[in-house]
Amino acid sequence: MKVIVSYPDAAQEVEILRVHQQGIRVDDLGRFGLQKVGSEKELLSAQEEIRNRTIRDELLAYLGKVIRATRENMRVEVGASPRAGLMLLAAAKARAALAGRNHVLPDDIKAVAKPVLRHRLLLKAGAEVDGYRPDDVLDEILTRTEIPR
Repeated sequence: MKVIVSYPDAAQEVEILRVHQQGIRVDDLGRFGLQKVGSEKELLSAQEEIRNRTIRDELLAYLGKVIRATRENMRVEVGASPRAGLMLLAAAKARAALAGRNHVLPDDIKAVAKPVLRHRLLLKAGAEVDGYRPDDVLDEILTRTEIPR
């Protein structure tokens, strides 16, 4: 996923450099307000839980249409690959799991589409000159792609 994060301020940037050159260990995470939230076993269990979420065939077709639309859009030079579709599916299932559902909804796909796909699209030079961003193309695709009932 590509989550948009702003740059650190000057002091934070110096601290990043300091920590990097010293090397960082998991034990140092508390120093940055971070904490370990699970073990390797728990992570593998969570991944299995996500895989076990269901998705209707109609929603798989919808997800496929979204992926294909990135390749057919006139502003896109290189669209999302089939592997990008797999990642979108996994993220949608994860969102459903976090919401406590055993099944994926269209809103799950729409909610994770931009973070999963924005860095996988290469826009044509003309589109970039005109001010388009991958998120603009994805908004257009998500708006135009019919959601199954």
